[in-house]
Amino acid sequence: DSPRFEASARDNLAFGYWPELDRAPEAVEGVAVEGGVHALLSGLPRGYETTLGHLFGEYDLSSGQWQQVVLARA
Repeated sequence: DSPRFEASARDNLAFGYWPELDRAPEAVEGVAVEGGVHALLSGLPRGYETTLGHLFGEYDLSSGQWQQVVLARA
């Protein structure tokens, strides 16, 4: 299983390299483009600010979509 964080889509990617991406939120979109998940995340109800997850999130991704996010995070 891949780690699924109950956090915004932006933070889910930023967790991959928090020291850098937390200070440069616009860089997260570059990571998403490189990781092939920009269309998925920008298409969410509140885009990159949508809180992901099934417990406290606004929107839950499918297993395959979560895997894509995890790969982009890496």
